[in-house]
Parts: sequence; structure tokens; C-alpha cells
Amino acid sequence: MHLILQLDSDSTLPLYKRMANAICRAVNEGFLKYGQVMPSSRELAECMAVSRLTARRCYEELSVQGYIRSHSRGKTFVSKYVSQIDAQIPEVDNRKSIRPSQLGQRLLFEQGPDSEPIMGSTLFGLAPSKLLPLVRWQECLYEAVRGIGVDGFSFKEDAFGSIELRKQIQALVSRTRGIHCSSEQIIVFPSTEGGLDLLCRLSLREDDLVAIEDPCFVGIRKSFRLHGAKICSLPNDGEGIKIDSLADLEKNPRLIYITPHQDTSGVPMSGVRRHRLLQWVASNDSLIVEDDFDSEYRYGEEPQPALFSQDHSGSVVYRYNFWKSLYPLVKMSFMIVPTSMVPTFRRMLDAVCHDTPLIEQMALAAFISRGHYERYLSKSRKNYAVQRASLFYAFAKVGIRTVQTSKQTGGTTMLIRLSPSLSDDAIDRAAQQAGLSLQCTRANYADLPQPKNEYLISFSAVDPMKIEAQVATFVSLLEVEQTAPLAVVMPERVHQAVL
Repeated sequence: MHLILQLDSDSTLPLYKRMANAICRAVNEGFLKYGQVMPSSRELAECMAVSRLTARRCYEELSVQGYIRSHSRGKTFVSKYVSQIDAQIPEVDNRKSIRPSQLGQRLLFEQGPDSEPIMGSTLFGLAPSKLLPLVRWQECLYEAVRGIGVDGFSFKEDAFGSIELRKQIQALVSRTRGIHCSSEQIIVFPSTEGGLDLLCRLSLREDDLVAIEDPCFVGIRKSFRLHGAKICSLPNDGEGIKIDSLADLEKNPRLIYITPHQDTSGVPMSGVRRHRLLQWVASNDSLIVEDDFDSEYRYGEEPQPALFSQDHSGSVVYRYNFWKSLYPLVKMSFMIVPTSMVPTFRRMLDAVCHDTPLIEQMALAAFISRGHYERYLSKSRKNYAVQRASLFYAFAKVGIRTVQTSKQTGGTTMLIRLSPSLSDDAIDRAAQQAGLSLQCTRANYADLPQPKNEYLISFSAVDPMKIEAQVATFVSLLEVEQTAPLAVVMPERVHQAVL
């Protein structure tokens, strides 16, 4: 059988691929029909004046694509699975777009074309690379990789994560946060927001109410709204959220989101407020989401135990991530749920795709068990205390006349308020020239009046030897813009921070 093919002379593809493409076109256009006998590879090679190896590779390509099939007697036929209907499909401009679901509509609405990415906000205040325990983490990773050949193939998949890592987390939270739980209550997630997303999908219905402290990190409000929740704000004062404001809501919130110290001002909730909040949720159909995102960093006061450890009604879900302390080495997080909820979460995770990398789990388990993590936290906490005090004294040294005080005792940032007469651009330029890392808090406020020119300054990467000059430069540049005194909110009891 002789086969005449028209090859694409302008193509840069190998000859066997161009031959295969030409045969595909002949099949699609109906010149070669189902069941038709194809020439042998020798005949194809003679017909096209190519080597037999090229002809064989052409047929191998067509066989992989399903255009031809070989008979046991050595003959080759056009495959029955190739339909000539393809030639009848009209060619039109592909201008179709996604028709968003309700979740998609909310996502596109929240993240409009002019929206600022949340990623930049989450990177603010992270540990500097020179402080990270890179060598220790590499050692644990290498050992996990070497051990995977022995232990990995016998590893039993668990939707809640590696049992060894969960046991280490169980011991860690018992030592550091006063939480006494079983490893069965711990769920490991590969990302920082995995636990919150799962909790929302499992517990929230359309238009359910979620109460959030105000101000709060803007990304948290967006996360809850994506799941169809209605957000109500809980005002704060010097003791944390006002518990009485819960009684003024139109209905009981399904979830109440709180942080160990308020995620802008750094003010912790008082013991009385914590007790009243636990009493309130025990008497109402609500759950507390305790986001313990940076409780490791407290200055001048002993850290309070986690709310989860004081709850006796099964009304608190505890979440923790390693983002603030170990990014970018570790992005995993975990959640601790009440015993009564464990079966529900397990059925949910068994039904959805939930995979956490095994090697990273093995490495993190070793990192915690050998004490590397707690030693690193102790070291970074001491460094941050010195850097925080240096930043405070640097502002005090420039002779600012109006200084307000705050009970801010935690985190890796310091809150300042500057003169309302200053423009955002002027503050940004001054901070950039002085080498200071600032973040405006305006987006964190929902219902409360947004204070003019309130900023967070990160001290996690501050150099105590340079900070005085940086602050002096920053203040002098701002004083050029206006003559009114600069008002700065800074933490109390800074002399205790260096202990």
C-alpha cells in the first residue's frame, strides 16, 4: 500500500513527529477510515524515503495517541476509537469564561482587581533568616529522607497526620500551653489556613454569624466571609473583648474568633474576661476558635494558659501554626478539637483529599522531640525582648513630647500613632528611607472608628546597634512634614522586657 503524506515543511519537529501529525490529519479528515490497513513500517519507509527506524517511531507515536492498532499477525489498522466527528466540530473563538459558584462569587468579590494581596501582610513581623535554626532543621530533614526507605513504606496513612508528630505536639502543648489532650484530638495540616477552612466547611451554614474581635487581621474576616458567614465585630478595651456585647447581637454567633493577645494592639484578655467568655459559650450554642498564632512571644508578664485548657464544656477549638516562628522552613499547622468532635472531623477528613508531606512531618517530629524548637523559641524570645526595648528607647531618646502608653505585651510588633496631619505617602517615604518596617492598621478595623495614622512597627529584624539612628532619621523626616508633636503608642514596663 502506498501512502502519500503532506508534511509541514515549516515545522521544527522531528521528522517522525511530522509524519505522525500528517497521518493524524488524514484520519481526522476522513481520508483514512476505521479499520483501513496501514502500510507496514518497511513500506512506509520506502514510500516516504526515510529510514525504517523513523517509520517505526512514527507508528509508535500514533499507537500511543490511539490512532492505530497492531494486529497479532503483524498488520496495522486505523483504530476504531478514532472518530471522524472531530472534523465536523466548527472552529470558533474560545471566549468562554468560568461561571462562578457562590463560593467563587464571594472569592472574586473579596479579592477584587484592585485588592492588595494578603501575602504581604502575613509576612510582616516574621523571624529574620539569620535567626532561623536552619542547620538543625536540615539535619532533621536529612535524617527523615534517609529513614524513609526503612519506615516510609510501612507508614500507615492517617487523615489526622503522622501519629509520631501528633504525640510530639501533644507533649509540646502540655509543656508550653497547659493543654492536656490525647493525640487523637490533634489534626495536622500542610498549610497555615487548612484547619480554619475545614472548620468553616464543617460548622458554618449560609448567613451563620461569626463574632470577631475588632480590630483584627483583615485576612481572617475574608476567610469567614468566603464561607458565607455574616461577620459581627466585638469591641475591645484594656481587658480584651467586651463580653457584654455578645448579648446585643441579633442571634448567637456560631463561632467566636479570638487571639491570645489582641491582633493589633497586643493587649491580652484579662482572666475575668476569659472566665466570663467560657461561661457564655457553655450556656449558648457557640464555639470559640482560639487562634494561638504567636503566644510564644510575651514580654513583662507570664503567659496565660490556653483557653482550651480551661474549657470544661467542649466549646473551644485550638489552632496553632508554625508560620510566625519558623517560616519559610515550616508552613504546617495543627488544630486540637474537643473529644466529642473527633469522630465528625475524622469522617470529614476521610471524605476529602487531605495530604500532609510525610518527610516534613517526620522532620518536625524529630525537631520537637530533640528540644530544638523550644530552644529556638527561647533564643528568639530573648532577642525580640532586647530588640523591642531598643526600639522603645530609640523613640524615647529623640525627645517626642507626646507619648501615650499601652498594655501591649506580646507579638513581634509595636503599635505607634503619628500625627493625623501627616500623609500616608510621607510616612511611607520616611520609613523606607530610615529602613523601618511599618504596616498601617487601617484595614484591620471593621466597625470601630479607624484611627488616623496608626501603624505597627516590626522589631523582629531590628538591629539594636542601628535602631537609634534609624528612628532619629524617621522622626526628623516626619518633622519636616509638620511641626506638631508626634504621638507614639508604646508598651509599658519595657525595663522588664530585657530580663
